[in-house]
Amino acid sequence: MKRFEIEDIVDQDASGVVFRAIDSSTGRVVALRRVFPFGVDGGGLEGDEQATYGHVVEILTGIQHLGLRAVVGGGCDSVDGMPFIATEWIDGSSLAQRVAERPLTAEEVGGLMQRALEVSEFLSSALGREGIWVETELKTIVLGADGSGRQFTFWASPLKWLGTNSSQTGFASLVSLTEDLMGWRGRLVADHEGRGLARWLNWLRGVSPQTCLSEVREALIACLQAAPPIAVSRPVRPASKPLALPIKKRRRAPAALFGILALASMAAGGWALIQWNHAKIGHRAKVHARKVLEDEAQLDPKPAKKKSVVEKVDPEPEVHSAPEVVREPIEVVKPAAAVVSKTCFTPNDRDSLMAQDGNEVSLEGVFSEIAYSKSGKTMYLQFSKHAELGDVRGAVEQSNLTGDLTEEKLRPLLGNRIRLRGEVKVFKAGSLQRPVILILNRRAIEVVN
Repeated sequence: MKRFEIEDIVDQDASGVVFRAIDSSTGRVVALRRVFPFGVDGGGLEGDEQATYGHVVEILTGIQHLGLRAVVGGGCDSVDGMPFIATEWIDGSSLAQRVAERPLTAEEVGGLMQRALEVSEFLSSALGREGIWVETELKTIVLGADGSGRQFTFWASPLKWLGTNSSQTGFASLVSLTEDLMGWRGRLVADHEGRGLARWLNWLRGVSPQTCLSEVREALIACLQAAPPIAVSRPVRPASKPLALPIKKRRRAPAALFGILALASMAAGGWALIQWNHAKIGHRAKVHARKVLEDEAQLDPKPAKKKSVVEKVDPEPEVHSAPEVVREPIEVVKPAAAVVSKTCFTPNDRDSLMAQDGNEVSLEGVFSEIAYSKSGKTMYLQFSKHAELGDVRGAVEQSNLTGDLTEEKLRPLLGNRIRLRGEVKVFKAGSLQRPVILILNRRAIEVVN
């Protein structure tokens, strides 16, 4: 730290402090950032962490990219272990200031995303591991002043290298940044919105974490250059060549078919109406699961409130009494013992598990993938590599992500048939509900031969 002479404080929050300083070895102005890796009162890095941080800073020092604030030095404070990084000083305004003056257009946001991916590819090549290695908070991104020749520039984040949560370097940060800049936070957006940007965003939300950065960038370019697509009912799956992302038109069922279904449902009587209601509710939940933009701020904290499944129907005399018929069996199936007699469920028993809310059950299936909530506070044990938002899964909440319940410890179990034991909780995303098995300790996970 003696190398840098601090002139002024530029910004300060719970994540760290940014100073304007002078590099005594060159006489140039630098931006010196002192980072709080565990919060203001959490202390600094120790031992191997300091060595790893210093090694990454050493790799980053000296490499050049127009979209990157060049790193000139860094390390850890010898007194308290707090990491710091010094980069070139760029005159201009932060993205937060820029957005406050005037929202960015879809084209500008698309250009910003391309730059973030380009810089991340550049850093990934230097570090030898792919990831989003740049800071994506609005105030950390700087738009160079007129005449500087610099557009949007990013801060490299060597601290991300130490993160144990894979979502820190995943695509979730780009999803959040796009949502915030476009005002789409918590909204369902059709693929044609944002001049193709929404189509890429919907695709990105469902893409595999192992997808290459170059594929993501090429898919973005393809979506921005393509004509406004017809809205599809689910995010586009990652293709081997993202430039040829498929678009399928939704077929409309003939009007006569709806008339036949309506007559059949009325003629079937009360019991048929109950079955029809349940089938329709399940179908609508699955369709909505493909469309909904997952807002993990809603998924993590609050269990879903149970809703009546009574459907609104046309006020015809024959159907008007249907709500009275539907209400009675709901009261009957509410106790867990009356719903299912089996003792062990499978991932296909979604509807049965919904009725087990608050009860302890066993769930058995092939452990296929580890995923995280958008906030990174919950780790999911999924039974499909292409799980829908409403699918059954195990969940390890942040307070339990320690010891034998870390991703590192559980990853060797992938591909095995496992049995989970825990309490069922029904969580909500918009109008979508999904049953989750809460895992409290390693004993609740058993490999089944």
